[in-house]
Amino acid sequence: MRECACASDNRQKQSTRLLKERAQLVRSVQSDLAKVSWVCREEEEQLEGQRQRALRSLAALTRPTLVNAECLERRRNRLERDLVADDLHHQLNQETEAIEEARRCISEAASEAATRLAGLRKAREQVERDWAAKQRAATLETQCIGLKIGRLCPAATHPPFQQVEVESWSSASDQTIGEAESQVAASTELRSRIDEALTAAARRLRTQADAVDDALERRVAQVEHSRVALENQIDQVVRGVVEMERLQTDLRRAGFNNGLPLRVAQQRLQTRKARPQPAENCTDLPQSGLLAEVAGSEGAAQQLEAAEAAAEARLAELLR
Repeated sequence: MRECACASDNRQKQSTRLLKERAQLVRSVQSDLAKVSWVCREEEEQLEGQRQRALRSLAALTRPTLVNAECLERRRNRLERDLVADDLHHQLNQETEAIEEARRCISEAASEAATRLAGLRKAREQVERDWAAKQRAATLETQCIGLKIGRLCPAATHPPFQQVEVESWSSASDQTIGEAESQVAASTELRSRIDEALTAAARRLRTQADAVDDALERRVAQVEHSRVALENQIDQVVRGVVEMERLQTDLRRAGFNNGLPLRVAQQRLQTRKARPQPAENCTDLPQSGLLAEVAGSEGAAQQLEAAEAAAEARLAELLR
């Protein structure tokens, strides 16, 4: 009997030792699960922060989009002669493309972050469920270790439903931890890509905005230069018109003044034709002088008419 009692005590001690080892193993795995759960929760917060940053960036694109669209719309309302595909128009179109590309990349990043958050949350919840199961198991193991007196349970030796081997138990926890770590690694990589995408988008938009500003400044300078040149040209045209009108007035006055002695000379010649013939109607010096006077006056009249025609043509050219 002493030997039976001793053997029974040894078996119980062995069982107690195994239970303690088992409880320690469960606590160790539970500790690993707790660490992974904490890492998952931290990664969720960081990824959510990155997603919110992406959403704020999307909202920030609204203002440059409206400004860009208004600039293009205003330029479409230019007069027909100013409707040119200049460098500013090209830069504004490039800015439109840059904004749309940034919106597409950031939207995809935010959507991917939401999907990754769901996977990360699912993995963390699985870890927490596994941790809770380990907590319950460790509590039961501790209770078993502390038992000194029990009651008879003949059916206790029958294996419970769906009992698994210890290897399956270990691999299940390893798989849960591995899946969570995989989700964390993927989330970390995604955060890095989102950060790079936001930085690249901001850099490109800033560069393109500077290019648009430079093109706008050049265009404003060109328009101002053209305006000044046109004003100078208009001033020259106005002065030319005034000068031509004054010249026409002077030429008409000169023509009128030239016509008075011409008519007098012609009238004198006509009057002298009435002299008695043939003795008095001779080509004397007055006759020659009057003829020379008429010829000179007619030549001057032709010159004045030519000058007036040239002035009128120049005036028409200026007014065209």
